[in-house]
Amino acid sequence: MKNIVRFILVVAFFFVPQHAFAQAGSSDVGVWLSSVSMEADFDTDIDLGANLGFDEDLGYGVSFNHYWTDLISTDFGIQKMSADLSVSGTGVPDTTVGELDVTAFTGTVQFHFLRDRRVNPYVGVGAAYMLADFDAADLEPDDEAVELEDEVTFLVNAGVNVRVTERISLMGDVKYIPWEVGDENEVSDDDEQLDVSPLVLSAGVRFRF
Repeated sequence: MKNIVRFILVVAFFFVPQHAFAQAGSSDVGVWLSSVSMEADFDTDIDLGANLGFDEDLGYGVSFNHYWTDLISTDFGIQKMSADLSVSGTGVPDTTVGELDVTAFTGTVQFHFLRDRRVNPYVGVGAAYMLADFDAADLEPDDEAVELEDEVTFLVNAGVNVRVTERISLMGDVKYIPWEVGDENEVSDDDEQLDVSPLVLSAGVRFRF
């Protein structure tokens, strides 16, 4: 991941005019709601005899974005996500086995194409620090949720800002985060990791200052 970020910065240094880096950029904060789609696949060749699926809730988040030039910005965000995990199979009713709660801390380098226009599309690449726990449906009220392994992974990003006023923009954003989870208290191999890899579609408002 460090090599990816270093490569992006090197490319930006050589291909963006040097005078652009000397210009002070603006910043904005954003708030949004998200529709989240999660996978539910074990990375294993073993036939589990059951199907897993997520019933995702509405997510939400906040971000801080600073424009270093008209072309490049860095965006830092916190995203909250949750979903009920269900199991079904032949002769087995669809049963909710628990709830997955996720917090994602994201950092993204974004490339903007038409920042001086009302409609400003962008693409980005970055990293995500994923925290999660699983609240099993059969836990007693005093039981604690199962803490899952923290993980740093990468993300890809695209979106568009639509300027409403000089300081307010509407935003649409999509992030894909490849991510597998496992119980942090157990020694596990890749065959015991649950592939979640959320696709996060967000809509919200940015406030420039």
